[in-house]
Amino acid sequence: MKKLAIKLIECGFSFHYENHNSNGEIIRVDDVCLEIESKEGIIYFDFEGDLEEVSETEKNYDYFCRRIEQIMIDEISSF
Repeated sequence: MKKLAIKLIECGFSFHYENHNSNGEIIRVDDVCLEIESKEGIIYFDFEGDLEEVSETEKNYDYFCRRIEQIMIDEISSF
């Protein structure tokens, strides 16, 4: 999750982070309807109601970092 938080910061998103200890972590980015949760080895990436569930691997974290970059590009381009 740290990798995703760093990417959100790099892209200029403000977000809320919660650590639920053994029950996982969650990041909420209200400006773009994004919620990312890590729980029991699974990453839940919910962007505007489109939920993706994948295992927690470095490859999947990299994939979601690219998704965050694309979301940022889309947000900037929409003006």
